[in-house]
Parts: sequence; structure tokens; C-alpha cells
Amino acid sequence: MGIHICKNYIRRSILKLLSLTLTPLIFYLIISGYKSFESEGVEKKTSHYAIVSESSDTNLLGKNFINSIFNLPYSDENNKFWVSKYLSKQKSALYFNTSQVYDIIDGEQNGTVRYGQLGTTLSQGQKENVKELNDSITELYNLNAFAERSKISKLCYAQRLIYEAEGDNNLNYNYGFNYRTVTAPIEQDGDRTVVHTDSDTTPRYICQNIYENLQHGDLPYFNLQYADNGFWYLKPMMKIDSNVVDNEPDKLVARIDIINYSGNLIHSVIIKAANFNDQNQNYNGQYTDIYSFEFENPLQVSGRSDSSNGLSYGIDYNNWESWDTACHIDFKIWWYGQVEVWFDKMTVDDKWSNELFNGEHNGKIEDEITAYQQYGWDFVYYIDEIVASNVPCIKYVKQKINNRVKFSCAVNNWLNVHGMKNDALGHKFFMEQIEPEIFSCDAHEIPNPLPNSLGSSPYPGAEQIPDSEYVSFMQFKFGHKNAVSSVQKHGSFIYMVELARDQADEYSDGAKFIMQPQMHGWMRKK
Repeated sequence: MGIHICKNYIRRSILKLLSLTLTPLIFYLIISGYKSFESEGVEKKTSHYAIVSESSDTNLLGKNFINSIFNLPYSDENNKFWVSKYLSKQKSALYFNTSQVYDIIDGEQNGTVRYGQLGTTLSQGQKENVKELNDSITELYNLNAFAERSKISKLCYAQRLIYEAEGDNNLNYNYGFNYRTVTAPIEQDGDRTVVHTDSDTTPRYICQNIYENLQHGDLPYFNLQYADNGFWYLKPMMKIDSNVVDNEPDKLVARIDIINYSGNLIHSVIIKAANFNDQNQNYNGQYTDIYSFEFENPLQVSGRSDSSNGLSYGIDYNNWESWDTACHIDFKIWWYGQVEVWFDKMTVDDKWSNELFNGEHNGKIEDEITAYQQYGWDFVYYIDEIVASNVPCIKYVKQKINNRVKFSCAVNNWLNVHGMKNDALGHKFFMEQIEPEIFSCDAHEIPNPLPNSLGSSPYPGAEQIPDSEYVSFMQFKFGHKNAVSSVQKHGSFIYMVELARDQADEYSDGAKFIMQPQMHGWMRKK
């Protein structure tokens, strides 16, 4: 099992000075708890993981210890802390064998002029700049390289939720992304399991009460997945008889009622038979989730939390423990009883996912991967902390990449328990859907305070606490493999190691696992 010894959240400009106080402790805890040695005739359970090695000549897919530092993204305006200036020290003074580089991912600003931007085709100069940086890391200093690149990572941070119609109070079906209350028969229609209105023509909600509904407001402050507060686009997958569209176009098929976090109806959209026609006024009787309207598509809603018409209005960001019961976000399907309808699922996309699945970014992905191959770049594409809503988008991008490059995502159980009602689900959704070749688990449990006995002079600006308090705090944070409590729902550091390792074994056999703790990496500048 490989361990990232230091993840530096250096996007916060107040963090400046590196400290490796806990490195020996981490080495001891991780190696003594999880390192296994290969013996003749003995099956080695950890064979799917990068194992500790003293060699600095590492192979990211082999059995070596990954000791990595995470670096500030390049800035076209200010590159004072740019990684290329410190590679020698990272290698010789700090003994890292891997260097990771972030890209700028911030709302609509994605990438840099020097190394390439999301919205423009890579120039020859930009490709050569990436090559120069890559070679300085991997060849000049013989380090492994992980790189976040906006043409890949930004698209993986897009958000798509798919709520299956046929959940019918099965909270485990489709990982909980389903409708709990269904009032029409559930049946098989080809390869689809759908809700099909029957002979009872009483107007009613045929599907309502989505279970896992927290993903629309769990990331209000993340630059990466900032679109929680943007617009969400609804795509109900339905079909009706094409004869109704041709002969009775004004018949009412369904109404989509959008309920916000507070439980208030904020928007309704009526879908008539005529809306099933495409832009050429044709409908072939097949399933569709794209509808034609006379004016702007009304199947969209703002995700804002500061407006009564926003999807997340009423959410208390200071009390996330209340979300499971307080969140009433729903996309209800009202049936008028006039037209027989087959309802399969409700897809809800943010802006980036809506564009991604429309194929608008396919060229950007191909531009990036083609440059990688042509210029001999040699790094693992890195996707930072992800959530459930990112998974369908990661899967789409991964399919477009088609095994031409190495690809790694960071998961985080803290985000899981914040954004999912089923805290026990862990990384199962990600593991089964993505089947990662490499992944890392990000843990924020190594605390920032230092014990008073270290003194203040070597660590100016560091928070310091009594030694006894420090020891108990550290024990609580490290914990053990079953350490989950109401105070620490995401689990202790050891719990998160165990969870990621075991779920990788169970749901994604063969995935290479890198544990990525955030440590005493930085001290605050006074």
C-alpha cells in the first residue's frame, strides 16, 4: 500500500512553511499496521496495492512506496512558489519520490496561458511547455509525476444525478438514487425497468420522494464543483404512443414539480404530447429525455441557496448533520391520466455535465490526450476529491480516454457522509462504476496543532496545545479500523484506510491504492 506522506492544501495563500513533524510517526503506524512481506507459498492480500519500498526509482503501478508532495498550480501572474523552482529540494532535501501539480480550476477560469486552457486548443508552445515541465520532474529529477489538467479534471468535476423511477422504497437500488414512492406498476420494457401507467386513470403523482437528494447542495464553496449554485437541467426519460403526438398533440402527459430543500414547490413544467416532437416535428415513439418547447427550455432550475426560488434554499451549511432529514429536494412526476406513459428515470445535470453529455467537450478531451501521446508526456492524470455526482461524468471522460493514459481520482469519506444519506455506502458507487486502475483516499485527520513541548521558535505561527491534550487528540484522530462515531461520522484515519482498501478489494479488484493524508504540512503565516 502506498502512502502520500504530505498533501499540502496550498491553494490557501496563508499557508507557507513546510513541516514534516509527523513523518516518522506516519511511517511507523502505516508500515506496522499494513505492510506485508511476500513469502514463498503465501498468498499476499495486499498484492493490489503499492507496497513500501526504499527505492527512489519507483513505478506507479508497482509495489513501491509513493511519497509525494502536492504543489501550487502555476499562475500566469505570480509563480513565486512554482514547482519547477523547488524540484531539487523536493528530491534531495525532502526525499520525495513523487511530485504532483495542480492546475487552476476556478469557476470559469480553467487552466493557464502557459500550459493550456480548457476553452482553447493547445498550441505547440503550450504542449512544449508541458513537456519541459514533465521532463524536469520525471527525467531530470527522476520523480514520478501526477498532474491535474483542466481539459480532463474540470470535465470530471461536472455533476450528473440519475434518479431511477423504479426504486419503490428500496433504499439500496441504484445506490439510493431512486424514487421511494411509486403508484403505477413497475415492469420490464426491453432492457429498461420502468414505471408504466395502468388502467387506473386517476390523476396522481406516479413517482416522488427521491431518497439520495443531498448532492445538489453539498458543495457550495468548492471551486472545483462550484456549479451547485448554478443551473440544473432536468431530463425526464419517457415515452408515449406516437399516434397521440400526431393526432392529439395538446393532450397533457405529465407535470414535473420541482421541490426545493425547504419542501416548497418552486417550479412546475407541463409536458404535452406535442413536446415529444424533435426539432423537425417528428417523434418515433421511443424513449426521450429531450423535449421541444416554444420558448426557452423550462426544464431547468437555479441551485441557489440564497433565493426562495433556489433549489438549495433553506439549507444550513453550519449544521450538515441535519441535512438527512431537513432536505426535501424532489422532482415529482404528476400524471394527468390522459396519455399512457412509460417513465424510466430523471437525469439532472449541472451546466458542465449538460455540455459534456451533449458532446460539446469531446474535442477538448481528444486535444489533450493526443498531445500527451504525441509529445511523450509521462504523468498520471489526477482528479482531486470527488463526490457521487461526479461519477457519471468521470465515467464518460474515462471512456473517451479509452485507456490511452493513466488516470487517478481521489476519494474522501468526509465528502461521502456529508453528501450521502447512506453513510455506510463509502466508495462503493465510485469503485463499481469507474473500476479505477489507480485511486487515492484523501484523509484530513492528521491535526494541525503541535504539542507545547516542541517549543514555538522552530514553528512560528503554529497552533500549539498541551502535550496531554495533543496525545489524546492524536489517538482520537488516528483511531482504529472501527472508529466511527457521532462526532466523527466519516471515521478515523485508520478507519478510512481500512474502508478504502477493503472496498477496493470487494468492488474494484485490481485497483492500486494510495493513502493520501493531509498532515502537519504547513504553518500559518503571522
